[in-house]
Amino acid sequence: MPVLHPPRSAIASLLFATFLVALGYGVLLPVLPGIVAQLNTSASQSDAIWHTGFITAAYAGSALIVAPLWGRLSDGLSNSSMIVLALLLAGIATIAGAFATSLLSLYVWRFVAGAGAGAIGPATQAWLGRWDAAGESWKTRRVILVGLASTAGLFIGPFVGGLAATITFGLKASSEPDQQLPLLTVGFFLFMAAILVAATVRHPPPR
Repeated sequence: MPVLHPPRSAIASLLFATFLVALGYGVLLPVLPGIVAQLNTSASQSDAIWHTGFITAAYAGSALIVAPLWGRLSDGLSNSSMIVLALLLAGIATIAGAFATSLLSLYVWRFVAGAGAGAIGPATQAWLGRWDAAGESWKTRRVILVGLASTAGLFIGPFVGGLAATITFGLKASSEPDQQLPLLTVGFFLFMAAILVAATVRHPPPR
């Protein structure tokens, strides 16, 4: 009986999704202190620092909280439906956060985006794990690939956020940071990732 391997197109789309949710964590880091100051003009420098830390933690903390639940759900699914749903949730919340008009709404939307992002890692590992009959080398490789995609997103996220802010400053000739361009960019690519996953990730082999 031939050994089955996951399609490369499915692996690529899942790694792209993993990269994006990690990117979504760091994309606001370079401009978040300025955005906090914009949304709450009465905030002191100390308050702005606290809010910057807590808004950043809202995304990562939400992903951490919901990851076990998403992992349990993904063990019972054999297709991409949950991954697509999570990507859409993260994309919608990320785009909504671009239009937040208060710190509270920014907190909420970043928390919701993190809740969607928290599904991608466990669900990706669960789907790829269904192909473990391909051998020990594949088991090791899939863990490494997912880890590399996530690390790359964390590493590149602040750069993308800073680049988007630089472009915005150049276009608007303004010294104020813009929360929309970084978040709209990530949200758009999350929607693209959902389409790619839906198109490429099929049923894995039975357990």
